[in-house]
Amino acid sequence: MKTVPFETKLERDSAEIIRHAVSGMLPKNRLRKVRLGRLHIFPEKEHPYEQNIIKRYDEDWSKSKVEARDLIDKAKRMQAVQYVGTL
Repeated sequence: MKTVPFETKLERDSAEIIRHAVSGMLPKNRLRKVRLGRLHIFPEKEHPYEQNIIKRYDEDWSKSKVEARDLIDKAKRMQAVQYVGTL
């Protein structure tokens, strides 16, 4: 059995560290190889799929949190009305 120090692996191929970690999290069955084949690791910040990303985590999400709370409150009120209607 061969062990390679983390620092050495990081210098050689940093993407292999991520691939190995993801491989360990996947179920050990025949789909594992297929799923790992679909895994794309980009060591640089830029990548060709930038336009496909829907969520931007650097935007201000405070407005959407308020909207989500309002939707939850509305759903709770609707459930209460339905419950009272069944009595």
